[in-house]
Amino acid sequence: WMVDEGLLVGYGEGTLAKLAVRPAKLKTEKDFDRLQQVFGLLHDAEDAYENRALESLKQIRAEGYQRICDRIKKTSVPEGQFETNPALSVPELIATVEKVHELSVEAATLYLQILALPDCTTANIKLWNDWATGAFNKAAKELAKKKLVLEAKRARAGRSYFLPGGWEALKLPHLPIETWKLPLFQITRNDAGQLDTPLPRILPLVPVHELFEAAWNRTQSGDAPGYEEVS
Repeated sequence: WMVDEGLLVGYGEGTLAKLAVRPAKLKTEKDFDRLQQVFGLLHDAEDAYENRALESLKQIRAEGYQRICDRIKKTSVPEGQFETNPALSVPELIATVEKVHELSVEAATLYLQILALPDCTTANIKLWNDWATGAFNKAAKELAKKKLVLEAKRARAGRSYFLPGGWEALKLPHLPIETWKLPLFQITRNDAGQLDTPLPRILPLVPVHELFEAAWNRTQSGDAPGYEEVS
């Protein structure tokens, strides 16, 4: 048997039933209310997996993801290159970072990537920027000399340069991440001290070029990365 009402498709055989959702049909709050009602009939209210599924559906239908789709359709980044390379996606911002911190283009590029991205591993940076190891090391050493980043060894980080400040040693499927970055991805800390992420993995919720801008603006409004002073 199968029942198709547009938003929801139910199908099954005997006592086995499954539910499928068409995300494209989730357009209004009423649609989400309907979906939540059906989820409530099928699953326990404390079922973390199903609650996460509903939250994920809300995110992919949110305004930020619509802007991501719009950016995919129309971007200034050349074909075959990466939005995660700010020298291509936000060149005007790179010029600003260069001027404010007296950096080279390469160091300004790397700084924005470490500042804003959740997966700024050395391998990813070299791929996105089309850099050899020497180019990466030169930019990283420049940032370290300016004390904008620090060099360290941290488990599962996939990199050796970090923002100063707190560190979240997250478990799979996440990569560990600087505490300063949590608000960029709408990550909150619950009463038990654990982190709640809006999606099963830490991913941008807005276009990447907006993420670079948001991270930079925080540094210029009195919220730069750093260690808290203990009085």
